[in-house]
Parts: sequence; structure tokens; C-alpha cells
Amino acid sequence: MALGARGQRKQERLSLRATARQVELIDEAAAAVDKTRTDFMLDVAVQESKRILADRRTFTLGDEERDAFLMLLDRPVVEKPRLRALFERGSVLEEKE
Repeated sequence: MALGARGQRKQERLSLRATARQVELIDEAAAAVDKTRTDFMLDVAVQESKRILADRRTFTLGDEERDAFLMLLDRPVVEKPRLRALFERGSVLEEKE
């Protein structure tokens, strides 16, 4: 069984369909960086996946926006009775006893 870059066993299989031109383009790019088609496709897919997920987890603020955000985080907690009551009610997804 093949090992991944970190010595982990590769156990999952991915399957996809592509046009002849797409395969040709992928093969050209893989050869340009001296990788197999599989290694190239996995590397690119993982890299793009990390980029997409980071874009949804990280945000950049200018000085004014950062200061306003920090001010909101530092303000005192305000009791919200209706919100507390909503959470105390429980979820419709919870099992009833």
C-alpha cells in the first residue's frame, strides 16, 4: 500500500472523469514539476482546499476596523433574558425523556 508525504498509508480512493484535453493538461503540468499525475492532482487539490478553507476562517481588517472589532470584544457582557430563555428551552433535535 502506498505511503503519503507524511508516511501515512493511503487508504482512500478518489475517482473522477475528465476530458482528454484536461488529462493532457494535467499530465503536462505534472511533468513540468516532476510529479506523477496522482501526486500532482493530490498536491494541487489539498493546497486549494486549504486556501479555500483558510479564506473562510481568516479575515483581515484595516486599523479602524480592527479597533472597532476589539472594542466590541472588550465591551461588558449584556444579559439577554430572551436569548437565555431560548437556550434553556432545549433543541427540538434533543431526545425528550
